[in-house]
Amino acid sequence: MTKIEKLSITDLPATTIDLACDKIASYTVAMNRMISRSGIPESQLVGTGTLVKVEGLDCILTADHVLEEFREPDKMGLMSSFTGRPSGHEFPLSDLGLHRIARGDTDETGPDIALVVLPQQSIAALRSEKVFYNINKHAKCFDNSYLPLDYGFWLNCGIVGETERELPPDRNIVSLKGYEGLCGASANPKESFDGVFDYLEVRIDLEGRADLPSTFGGMSGGGLWQVLMRKTSEGKIEPEDWILSGVTFYESEVERDKRHLRCHGRKSIYERVPEYVRVNIKCA
Repeated sequence: MTKIEKLSITDLPATTIDLACDKIASYTVAMNRMISRSGIPESQLVGTGTLVKVEGLDCILTADHVLEEFREPDKMGLMSSFTGRPSGHEFPLSDLGLHRIARGDTDETGPDIALVVLPQQSIAALRSEKVFYNINKHAKCFDNSYLPLDYGFWLNCGIVGETERELPPDRNIVSLKGYEGLCGASANPKESFDGVFDYLEVRIDLEGRADLPSTFGGMSGGGLWQVLMRKTSEGKIEPEDWILSGVTFYESEVERDKRHLRCHGRKSIYERVPEYVRVNIKCA
């Protein structure tokens, strides 16, 4: 019989969070708009995405307002390294399937979710470097119900736009930009449902947190993850599983040193997205 213990998020060892962040980063990419101005390439951070496999297709799950920023003749650039080394991949928009699944009338309420179908024959380099989270495989674990929100802890993962900095040239790359990623732990989110899509709202307490950015711009489209833990025989707390459970799309204004991040939830990811792919892509 599994023994369940209660633990405050403030009591989590930093090494436990770091281990989970390393795993989640392997699924995460920054999404850049690659523009050529008078023959000079320019890169603009647009948002974050999670690499997923859905209905047999390798894709990027993100927010709809992130895809809205791309237009011909742009290229989509993916920054894939979280280790400080320059590493990225570029794709002409014409090679991508851009699917704006849903967009609501207001930014705050949503829905706001989208999918990029990658060119399956030309992403060998990306596959060798990153991991694609299998949505259909994990959906089978939720045939009866989704995990309670108070199981494990929660991580928002994404790229922080305000950390942008110019880097010195590397090899044949003349212009380089660097960003910091954020994988922030939070307590249990609040859940809601509009009849079609579901939502998770994560509260961020900013009081005394000089380490947090003034805005989470750039994290739009990034994943919200539920991380399950186990205690080893030596009493150490380790991440046991990391479950993609949300897509971030909105940050509130700061009120009384608090703000919230609004995300799509599990039904949106494991039900609505595969359904969209089956109807609009696989059957097209």
